[in-house]
Amino acid sequence: MRDREPKRSVGSLGQWQGGATPSRAVSAYWEGGSIPWVSPKDMSEDVIRHSAEQLTERGANRLKLYSQGDIAVVFRSGVLRHSFPVARGQVPFTVNQDLKVLHPATDVDAGYAFHLLRGLEQRVVNKAVKSGTTVESIDPTIFYSLSVYAPPLSEQRRISEILDTLDEAIRKTEQLIAKLKQVKQGLLHDLLTCGINENGELRDPERNPEQFKKSSLGRIPKAWEVVPFGALCESSAFGPRFPADRYAVDGPLATLRTTDMDEEGNIDLATMPRAAISPATFAQHILLPDDLLISRSGTCGIAAVFPGHTLDVVPGAFLIRFRLHQPRLSRVYRRYFNSFIGRPALDRLAVGGVQKNIKGSDVLALPVPRLSEGESKRVVQVIEENEASINSERLELNKLQLLKHGLMEDLLTGRVRVTPLLKEAAP
Repeated sequence: MRDREPKRSVGSLGQWQGGATPSRAVSAYWEGGSIPWVSPKDMSEDVIRHSAEQLTERGANRLKLYSQGDIAVVFRSGVLRHSFPVARGQVPFTVNQDLKVLHPATDVDAGYAFHLLRGLEQRVVNKAVKSGTTVESIDPTIFYSLSVYAPPLSEQRRISEILDTLDEAIRKTEQLIAKLKQVKQGLLHDLLTCGINENGELRDPERNPEQFKKSSLGRIPKAWEVVPFGALCESSAFGPRFPADRYAVDGPLATLRTTDMDEEGNIDLATMPRAAISPATFAQHILLPDDLLISRSGTCGIAAVFPGHTLDVVPGAFLIRFRLHQPRLSRVYRRYFNSFIGRPALDRLAVGGVQKNIKGSDVLALPVPRLSEGESKRVVQVIEENEASINSERLELNKLQLLKHGLMEDLLTGRVRVTPLLKEAAP
């Protein structure tokens, strides 16, 4: 059955042509231009709408002008080490010498060809990219000879429609996540400078200036104090060091590293390595739930809150552990130190050359606002509700991406034919 499936080479999908760079000495080719001239740096998205540089009509006449729907592929660029950028034009465009463009044949649907080429990423990166040169490039002989699945035109169009629909759902979910992140930034600004009163309302410095006062941190609510961060802490300590040969897959002790945290201080407990060391050896370093952690080296100043774990966990040597008198307040100060207010303050503490470091004593001396426990709970509740919405959309995005990956594996290889699939789904 597989032998009878329709196959063709990438080179036979249509006409492949390249581009060039018009002389920069001729200003009439460039000045006031509006026609996209696409280079690898413009290929971060999967559509071509604009480019960093544009050509005039006279400049574009020196090159091949490609049509809306034609598909651009990066053939020479450092990005080929890790990815295979492919984009389709939404407007007429030109390209430089590092790209090739496919104008699909009459029996090839442009949308299908686009998805087909994107689905070749691993094969291209593994087989067709020439390494060992200054800049990675695709070997055209290997690339054009790659065999791909090419069903009848009607089936190509149905596959393209399905994958386009998923792409649109993914795009809308990404846009919603971006909007929720913008909302979060606005919330953080208001919550960390104005706070929430007993009625659950944001304080308004314009309408109620009498509720605010000047401080070394700027204008803050009268109910707040400015104190050294150390005044809020019961203790602090650097993470311990131990030899690399002590790591073991089934060890009883886990180590939380800076690489197990993202830029927002979210912790991935699943990536922590384990060590064949008795937890009693580092008893004073064992993390407790709600301990605040701040990265002191490498990417300095990222704050996270330890959520707890079934294993005993110690912080890595590049983390500083802070245990607060009121542990739940660590959730406020994680957001504070990761915010537009706290992160610059931590950045200013970083000293050293190539590898900057933050001293724990400097963090303890850093002035911070002190909120009441009640207001801290209200602030965290609002932030965490917003973060829950973001995480929910991230889960949805992950589901859509997995679904698309699975469908691409099935539909673009002929493993599952789209016609019976649609008939099955119809009821």
